[in-house]
Amino acid sequence: MKYKRLNQSNFEDCKKIFNEIFDSEPYLQWKNEFGLSGDFDSEWKSMLKYGRIYGLFDEDKLISFCSWVYFSMESYITICNLTVDKKLQRQGFGTKILKYTINQIKKRNKKIIAQTNEIEFFQSFGFEIITDFDDDELQPYRYIVGYGK
Repeated sequence: MKYKRLNQSNFEDCKKIFNEIFDSEPYLQWKNEFGLSGDFDSEWKSMLKYGRIYGLFDEDKLISFCSWVYFSMESYITICNLTVDKKLQRQGFGTKILKYTINQIKKRNKKIIAQTNEIEFFQSFGFEIITDFDDDELQPYRYIVGYGK
């Protein structure tokens, strides 16, 4: 296994993994409700422009990726798109890529947040709930969680 910072040349591999596991329709509906544009293609551009994308490879095959974004007006970095090949889930690859991503972000000395529905997974890393959108059906993620500082 090896980690690598991803770039535009990895777009198609990441998009394929993402689309196999993520039901984008509710997310796109939510974005449209608030007048936001965005699908994986536009998010990819933002991730490259405002953050980093890291991949976990088994030999030359991308099996997992995770990204973060940081906007200069914010005091934190947001982890996004933690994604594992559907055929390889529940084998520890999500844990590995998230640990790697957290360690890369720690070098920047910023607080870390994530939006998730997988609360137990993130809590196992020390994330704590900041917001629970339990009653808000418009939110694509139930929780905002925070880590660090």
